[in-house]
Amino acid sequence: TTLLKGYTRTGNTAQLGHWFNQMVAAGVRPNGQTFNTLINGCAVAGDTDLMEKWFGRMQEARVAADVVMYNTLLKGHAQKNRQHSTGKGNTAQLEHWFNQMVAQPYGGSRRSRRSA
Repeated sequence: TTLLKGYTRTGNTAQLGHWFNQMVAAGVRPNGQTFNTLINGCAVAGDTDLMEKWFGRMQEARVAADVVMYNTLLKGHAQKNRQHSTGKGNTAQLEHWFNQMVAQPYGGSRRSRRSA
């Protein structure tokens, strides 16, 4: 996960995928922290499609999402919405992930939703 965090800072999502695959091939089982690091890397890079694909892979691996994970998804979509040229992005995606959150939201998730 430490190596993945380094690539998160660079926005190099291809390297994130490469090292994740190397980790799995070596027999290391990814956990919630691993997937959150991958999803955060995609959020930082502005790649919400890949962010959601990693979330799907996390579900396939039967790793449960927590409030931190959902906040990372919300953060990624909120950042993408702010980058949209008209200033009005896809708030439907924010609503979708906010509604998917099964844990009780805390201040950070409410702030992400309002800032979009």
